[in-house]
Amino acid sequence: MLMFKLKGLYLRSRPFFNEYFKRSRVSLLILDQKISISQDASFVYYRIPKAANSTIFSSLYENMPGRTPTDMDELSQLKESYYIRPRQVGKKQLATVKAFTHFTFVRHPIKRFLSCYRDKIAGGEKSHYVNKWMKRDVAHDVTMSEFIDYLEQGGLYANAHWAPQVALVPNDISKLDFIGKVENIEEDWCRLCNELGIDWPLTHFAPHSTSQETSRGETPGLDSPTLSRLEALYRQDFECFDYSPPSEQSAE
Repeated sequence: MLMFKLKGLYLRSRPFFNEYFKRSRVSLLILDQKISISQDASFVYYRIPKAANSTIFSSLYENMPGRTPTDMDELSQLKESYYIRPRQVGKKQLATVKAFTHFTFVRHPIKRFLSCYRDKIAGGEKSHYVNKWMKRDVAHDVTMSEFIDYLEQGGLYANAHWAPQVALVPNDISKLDFIGKVENIEEDWCRLCNELGIDWPLTHFAPHSTSQETSRGETPGLDSPTLSRLEALYRQDFECFDYSPPSEQSAE
């Protein structure tokens, strides 16, 4: 625990985090792993899990070194090692990095939550977060209601897969030069390429579906109380990224 605290204090002192994340409810240790900086292509990609992250990352990677990741394990290793991390940006490099194109891709908050629950919680990979909080066997199945209970009672920022998307981008969102949306990924990828001055194809790497969706989002099987809880949890995402919350949709 002491080591994690010391690492957090170290990251807090680094120029990049001091510039873009003076306040953060997500651990800087997590953010350091979720931000990819390319000196060659002059961009900073704020990677948001469950928002076409694998597709965008693999499209960027394979067009730079000319290599295509063949499976999820290889892609995960590349995410951890290929690009420069924020902690590596010193004072002398910060001015250059500030001039790069800073971008992200976001997703309808409810759709992103559903993808996270089905893949990471119901799928078992990260269900231990909830089970430990509930003080029971870590292999226990976690219901959606239990997961939402956990998020409401302090777990919302514990992991990037379910943290609000706004918490994974700069505190001052105006420092982003480009915000793409999963629901419009083909067109927005082309717009990003124009912004970066490149002409690279979008390569769909989809261990989890990132197919086109409507901006309204579909919420199959979710009742009104559940939607209200999720709207409250992800209110900032709805507001900052211009998505219609369930309460507005039901009023139409």
